[in-house]
Parts: sequence; structure tokens; C-alpha cells
Amino acid sequence: MMKFHPLTLLPIVIIISSLVLFIQCDKNTADVPAPATQHTLTDTFRDQISEADLRRPLIRSNQTMFTIDDYLNRFRGWGDRAQQLLVPDVKQHKRNLNNEISQRALLFYAEEMKLGKSPSVNRKVEQAERKALIDRLEDLYIKSPSQPTPEEIRAHYDANVEKRYSIPAQIKLSQILVKTEAEAQSILNELRNGSDFKTLAQNKSLDKRSAPRGGALGWIRRDMTQYAEIIPAGFALQNKGELSEPVETKNGYAILRLEDKREAKVTPFERAKRRIERELRTEKEETKRAEMMNRWIAEMNVTIDDGLLKVDDIRQIEDEAKLAVIAGVDTIYGSEFNRSYRPIGAKDTYENRRSYLIHLLEEPLMETVARKKKLQNDAWVQRQVRAAYEQAMVQEARRTALQTADLKISDEELHEFYEKNRLQIRARHILVDTEAEAQDLMTQLSGGADFAELAKTYSQDPGSGQRGGDLGFFSWGMMVAPFQEMAFSLEEGEISPPVKTQFGYHLIKVEERRHVELEPFEKMETTLRSRLAQIKSNQFINNFVEDLKSKYDLALDDENIRVFADYCAKFQSRQQQALTQGKGE
Repeated sequence: MMKFHPLTLLPIVIIISSLVLFIQCDKNTADVPAPATQHTLTDTFRDQISEADLRRPLIRSNQTMFTIDDYLNRFRGWGDRAQQLLVPDVKQHKRNLNNEISQRALLFYAEEMKLGKSPSVNRKVEQAERKALIDRLEDLYIKSPSQPTPEEIRAHYDANVEKRYSIPAQIKLSQILVKTEAEAQSILNELRNGSDFKTLAQNKSLDKRSAPRGGALGWIRRDMTQYAEIIPAGFALQNKGELSEPVETKNGYAILRLEDKREAKVTPFERAKRRIERELRTEKEETKRAEMMNRWIAEMNVTIDDGLLKVDDIRQIEDEAKLAVIAGVDTIYGSEFNRSYRPIGAKDTYENRRSYLIHLLEEPLMETVARKKKLQNDAWVQRQVRAAYEQAMVQEARRTALQTADLKISDEELHEFYEKNRLQIRARHILVDTEAEAQDLMTQLSGGADFAELAKTYSQDPGSGQRGGDLGFFSWGMMVAPFQEMAFSLEEGEISPPVKTQFGYHLIKVEERRHVELEPFEKMETTLRSRLAQIKSNQFINNFVEDLKSKYDLALDDENIRVFADYCAKFQSRQQQALTQGKGE
């Protein structure tokens, strides 16, 4: 008979200690005329959605809305992997968007408190903008122009098919080497009369290397010059076990036996083309980078003090010396050069010094060029900057909120936490979206249904669901608060009522309870204090975020989430049709 726990549910506390920050699109962006960039899978998906539907809010609030367009901007950097996210699964999108709600709660709080003025946020945003500008310039002027064409890829394959994309024919040979042709003929007769090849090789072969191995030479290719004298006769053998006539060599006469053979193989173009594309792209990027760096050095009036680079002793370059100046503004000083310069191949030459200085110039020069080209107004750059801003603001909000928290840990609390860690439990759970679904599963369990089978069928936790909901053993403090409070109150075999957490509604079944031996409290005190402090800070932030959600009226828009999922279904259908047609052709 199954036992069900009668306790009422505890207040919900949500852990958001590891936020997954996505990118929010800034609508007031202007694309910069530049070389075309790759049209991503997300862009193709977006093209099918009307402008009106792109503005549909997936998350509503009394602040700014979070729209389908904003949601799609989360997937732009995923490339073809966005296929994993653009699925007609309403529940998956709700889970993603519930994480977004927690982030937006902290973001709205940070903006209300004007935390964007903090030096920490400004520093992180500036760093992100600098990186985004350099990445965008590199993409537009180095990487995109370096993409090899299908014709170039095919031409490279055709020119190198024998040298690089073929596996030559091979034969596996054994030999017996003797001094005279007469000896060789005598041994050949013995072999034809049934004598064992390996035994004769070990006893009579003059080849000290192969004789102990029964004459085995291993696999041989036509281009292996050390076997040039026997290769023609070896490759003339057709069948395993076939023997050659005596073959004259500079060391005597050899009798060969074919042990095995491998036919030549050519790697098909379709299998080789991705590798070729990567190699050609890398080569072209290196060439293009050097070309563009030289051009930008000229355009930005970069001055390099070659006189300083030619000094006899590198230690003569003083820290305040100006080795290079970009557009009369950015400067590479001797201190930066001296701090990191190491001679290439231990050769301290002028050429090596100048090469390293160009390396130091690359990032500040590219940032200067990018700003001159107004790439700070580019939509992609602004999305990266916005993402960094949001992440920095959420982190600052968390830090600011924790300053108001009472996170002191008393000795009594620490000893209690130590005692709780003596107990570990092994539990299963079933995660569903609604309380009604959880209650329906409770009814099935009361009727004798197997918990593990229900978890495999219904649980929305993809990890444990495949294992019948099994979470393994865990200690106090490893799960979100309402889940662990309920789990540790259950006896073995007992099943909880529905427990609500950030993730949905859980049914929990305890399989086993065990007590473990711990090190003495004194040895664990520092570790325990750190763990408990982390748990208390998480609990504080979780409660804080729940209050913010209410304050800003943050909620999912179920209807618009279904609209988005319908678009995903249509997109998948069209892709499948295109794939089927392609195979048919």
C-alpha cells in the first residue's frame, strides 16, 4: 500500500542563481552598409512571421513587453543549432520564458534603481561594445569575404584527391629471406608441401627484424621505398596465402606470402567538402587579415617608431616610449610591449619585434576602424551591447539586493546544517506544468500505477524522466527549498502531494534514506559555512525576485506562446517537405 504525505505545501521559493542571459533587441538600430552576412536559420524563420505577429508579447508586464521578435533575437547566435529551439512545443517555450521572467524582474529593478550608472555596469558594457565592434569588423571585412565558393572547394578536391583524399591500396606481407636462389627454391618447395610458413621464417630467415615475428612485415604501400625491391612481386599476389616465386634483393632472395590486402579508397567529395571549406577559409582569412591590417594601418595614419624597434638590446626601450600611435590617439607604449614580448624561436630580431607590435596593434586599430565606419550603429553590435547591459544590470541588481539581506550564520544554524547533512535520500520525481496534471497522476498512482513508468511517460524533466524520474542520492541544500523540504519529510516509499516550484508541479517519491559518516565538524566548518551562506543568499534572492514579479505584473501570454509554437510547426513542416523533395530529385 502506497503512503501519501498529508503535509500542506510550503511557500514557494525559487532559485535563480545561474541566470541564462539572452539578448534583447534594441529596436532603434540602424544597419550599416557593409558586405552581406550569412542569412541564419533564425532569419529564415523570422521571414515567415508578419510584422504584427512579431510585435506580439510573450511576456506581459507594467514595464516593457517581451515580444516574439525579442525572443527570436535570443536564437540568432545559434546558427543551425536554433533548430533545437524553434520547435512546436508550448511547454518548452514556457520553461524558457519563465527563466526570462526572472531575469526581467531583476532588470526592471536595476533600471528603477538607476544601477546603470554604476562603474561596474559601465565597465562591462564598454568591454562588450569593444569586443562586438572588433568581432563585427572582422566578420564583415575578413571572415565573410574569405568564405570559399563551391567552385573553389571542388577545384581543391580535384587537385588533391590522390594526395590528400585517397587511401592507397595496401598489402600485408610476410617473407622468408635466404642467401641463395637455390635455398629459396628449396624452402618454396617445403611450403608447397605443407610446411608452416611462420616456423620456417623463425628458423631460416636472415631478416632479423621480421624473422622473430614469423616473417611478418606488416602493411605495405606502393610508396614505401624501403620495400621497393619486393613491392612489384607483392602487389602481383591476388589471394590470401598465395606465395611468390623467389624475389632477388640486395640482401638475398625472398619468398613472399600475401596475408591480407586493402583496396584503394577515395574519400567522397561530399564527405571531404566541410574539411576543405574550413581549411580554405582559414587560409583565405590569414591572407585577408594581413591585407586589411596593412590597409587600415595606412588609413588610420598609424605611426611606428622603427628606430626604437631596431635598438641592440630590447631593454633599451623605456616603458613610456611610444612605439606606435593610432590616428594620433591610441598609443602602444614600451611598457605594454616589454611586459609581453617574447622572441619568436628565441631570435630577438627587428622583424620579430615588429611582427609582435603589429599583433598588439590589432585590437585597438580594429576598434578605431570600426568606430570610423559607424559600426556602433549596427544592429548586431547593438544587440551584443544590449545583452551585456542586461547581464551586468541583473548582476548589479543581485549584488545590491544582497547588501540589504541579513545573511549572518549563527553557530546554532551551522551545527544544525551539519546534522542535516548526515542524511541523504534517493528520490524520484515527476514534473508537470499544471496542478491539474499532477492531481491526475496522483489518481493514477492511487490506482496502482508504477511511479517510474509514469515519470518516463509524463515527466517534463528530460534528464531524470528517461530514468523513471530517478534523481539519485542528494543531501540537504542541493535542491530548491520547497522540493527539499517536502522530500526530506517523506518516509521510504511515501509519495508527496503536488509541490510547486519555479519549474512546475512535482510529485516526489522517496526510494531510500541513508545516514552517512561525516568528517568532524571542526574540519568541515569552513566548507559548511560557505555552502550555507550560498543557500541563504539564493533563498533571499529567490524571495526577492518573487516580490518583483508581482510588483511588475510579469506574466506569460499563453495565447501568443501558442501562436509562436504554431509558426514553429509550420516551419518544421516546410523544412521537411523541402528535404523530401531534395531527396526525390
